[in-house]
Amino acid sequence: MKKSKIRFMVFCLLMTILIITGGCHFTKSPTAAVNYMEKFQNGVYPSVGYAGSDDTDIDSYYTTDNYSGDSVYWVGYYSPNLQKERCLIKFDMTSLVPTTAVVTGAYLTINVSSCRGSNIYTAYALSSPFDVSTATWLLRNSIHSWNDVAGGGDYNPTIYSDNITIDSAGTFVFTLNTSTVQDWVTYPSDNFGVIIKAYNESTGDNEFEMASGINSSAALRPVLKVYYTLQ
Repeated sequence: MKKSKIRFMVFCLLMTILIITGGCHFTKSPTAAVNYMEKFQNGVYPSVGYAGSDDTDIDSYYTTDNYSGDSVYWVGYYSPNLQKERCLIKFDMTSLVPTTAVVTGAYLTINVSSCRGSNIYTAYALSSPFDVSTATWLLRNSIHSWNDVAGGGDYNPTIYSDNITIDSAGTFVFTLNTSTVQDWVTYPSDNFGVIIKAYNESTGDNEFEMASGINSSAALRPVLKVYYTLQ
């Protein structure tokens, strides 16, 4: 009998013994996490039919005015009127990002058309819902005041984006709090959006004008970009 045939028979015998005795195990490799990215922008992403971004301006000088029909908003502080200007913005991600997704990063992009002075701006997580068509400095919807009796929006001062300096026209990106966006994805009813406000709301003329979610130039509208994984 040839040596090669003998070796083959010995190999087969050893494999049979290993399988019978449990000494040989075949395991399936774990499925690697898959990375995804989803963008949200009215009339553009994830499709031209998307209209889930709501935003409006609230103003401490014009306390009963709603600005949701405007194509641009002012955000910051205007000292002649002791005027605080803030932007409320929310993106609906329901059914577009799976509730089982693990968020790894989230970014809010705004386009600034003009600017007065220089200020530091932050996007804070809103802690109360708002109605985009009726929200004002004093009211979050047509009948309910903000929890803060002074108005100006309800937000958690400890949950915020990075701080960015805006001192010119251009495109600016806030890095949002990942755990906040994770909560929006896992529990969509907790998605109240964010409020963009200036760090300095007491001195100087430091404000900027940004394109709203209904700006005639779709490319200038605010964008939310969410990175996530699925197992």
